[in-house]
Amino acid sequence: MERKRWTRAECDALESSGLRANERLELVEGDLIDKKGEKRPRPFANPTPADLRLVVEIAHSSLTFDLTTKASLYARAGIVEYWVLDVTQRRLIVHRDPAAGRYTSVVSYDETESVAPLAAPDAAFLVSTAFAG
Repeated sequence: MERKRWTRAECDALESSGLRANERLELVEGDLIDKKGEKRPRPFANPTPADLRLVVEIAHSSLTFDLTTKASLYARAGIVEYWVLDVTQRRLIVHRDPAAGRYTSVVSYDETESVAPLAAPDAAFLVSTAFAG
């Protein structure tokens, strides 16, 4: 059986039909990925890479996927900065400087460290604040 490769237009049509109303699906390289159990806000009207200065993923069970497949996708799209919050290891993995489909700078920060996004260098983020509460 041949695997169905979805397009953005097909996903938009599916969503408009109301069939996906209670599902949390994500389109990744033509595959629809089931994101059950993850609560996330709806994205704003189909942003382009130029609209994004920082992309953040919160990884609990999806760490490997976020560090490989998604990192590659974001790097190929030219997303300047990509952060992965690793909930299990209580760390933040910061990807920067995309080139040739990969990030040339990948640095891990533990919960005692701070990092500032490139787009807001004066706004240091203490990693432990992501785990407070």
